[in-house]
Amino acid sequence: MPELTTTKILVADDDCGTRSRLKAGFEHEGWQVLEASDSKAVLGIMRDHVVDLVMLRQYADGADISQLATTLRRIWNVPLLLVMRSGTPCDRLHALETGADDYLLDPFHMREAVLRIRRILEFHGSDVSDEACLVFDHSAFDLKNRVVRHTDGTLIELTRIELRLLELFVRHPGRVLSRDEISHVLLGRDWTPSDRSIDGHVARLRRKLALPDTDVPLIRSVRGVGYVFSGDVRVSLRQDDGTEAGAQDAEPREE
Repeated sequence: MPELTTTKILVADDDCGTRSRLKAGFEHEGWQVLEASDSKAVLGIMRDHVVDLVMLRQYADGADISQLATTLRRIWNVPLLLVMRSGTPCDRLHALETGADDYLLDPFHMREAVLRIRRILEFHGSDVSDEACLVFDHSAFDLKNRVVRHTDGTLIELTRIELRLLELFVRHPGRVLSRDEISHVLLGRDWTPSDRSIDGHVARLRRKLALPDTDVPLIRSVRGVGYVFSGDVRVSLRQDDGTEAGAQDAEPREE
């Protein structure tokens, strides 16, 4: 079953030598690397995997890089690092206008690419230590001990699959996750329109996280695509009440 804790980078470049070099360097950082040589491959990978960042350069099929970047942002809201041949002010502005988080000028040093990716991932919250506590809205998720509590200390009882689902959401706040992506992570299989299990898991998790004094869900439906976690997520080593996050009182229940 796919791991939630491994940062997954999609390297999109039509040069296999460049992809191999980046793959080796990024795997040295502990990241999992997927490769694509053209825009069709990029879109296929995005449909089948939960990708934490796309490093986008050029394509043999001549596709417009700005159009593809815009599509990636619009559908998946995935962080983007563009690799550009020119560094004129106009080109840099155009890169940012596509929705890119940052850009590199080609040629670039491997260390610079790693540092820029780390900065982007930290900003988006996907490069979070497994020892951390992720605080959102009225609750805190202790990743190490696999415990979720309200900020008043009350335990929120979640099944193991609900814990995995919540972790997926809070590691990618504000990003639209398709049902297919969620199904691959949780169940290890493709999603089909007749499969309502993902919707059921999301609905139960949504109810357990809800407070009685609000009707605004933390997990919002995106029609025709999937779901997005709309809460603000921040990393903390301690819960808001000042106690150490996640003293585990009970094992998560089986589904």
